Amino acid sequence: MNDLTNTKPGSCGFWAPYKIWKVENGLPRQEEDAVIREYNLKVVLNSREVATLTCSPTDLDYLVAGFLFTEGFIGSKNEIVQTSINVEKGIARVEAREATACIGPEETMEDDTPATDLSEKSKIKATSIFSLAAELQKRSQVFKQTGGVHSAGLAVGEEMLIFMEDIGRYNALDKVCGQCLLKEIPCEDKIVVFSGRVPSKVVKKVAKMGAAVLVARSAPTDLAVELAQKLGITLIGFARSQRMNIYTHPDRIIFNSS
Repeated sequence: MNDLTNTKPGSCGFWAPYKIWKVENGLPRQEEDAVIREYNLKVVLNSREVATLTCSPTDLDYLVAGFLFTEGFIGSKNEIVQTSINVEKGIARVEAREATACIGPEETMEDDTPATDLSEKSKIKATSIFSLAAELQKRSQVFKQTGGVHSAGLAVGEEMLIFMEDIGRYNALDKVCGQCLLKEIPCEDKIVVFSGRVPSKVVKKVAKMGAAVLVARSAPTDLAVELAQKLGITLIGFARSQRMNIYTHPDRIIFNSS
């Protein structure tokens, strides 16, 4: 069996075409496959390197802003003075006001502070949750093409306002947050919809956004459940078809009376 030549496009798309051997029923055949692209972005804040993000090379401005916000390096859009991204070199340089920009995540993330209360504006119908989970899957075209990305969205009612995909689960969420931050979209009355497993770090990021409901198609960890309970976040997992598991704060979910 001869090796095939792989080719990568120069553009910063989600995937690159590779010639592969696919084996089905014990028989190999040549075909072209879409392989998800991996891109490294160095984030430099006020001349200090704070992270290297392994990500998909799309919506990088939202990714950088969302990462800096959810990780506690900045507290608002107004703290960002200037952002420049060199895509070819993989470097994002952010100039921010010094007051909080050098604090970092460990000093700013308070797990014991409730994200929100059980207000009326945060309530959502169970039927809307099923619709949003289905809509997230429908929009996940890069996943269908490559099988290599996570997706996240922001919704109100049954309307998906923002949708993002990335090879990293945290990146997908940070891209959603970054768009909200830069476009000044409030999240208090919105629903975060998520494709992947939910560790506690995802709950922390949702709390930083100020959203009260997190709907995931996969499973949460025990620490995620405990943190969501403490922060006042309604955490829903395994939201697929017409079923879901509500782990915390079920008072926000409205069921049809039978």
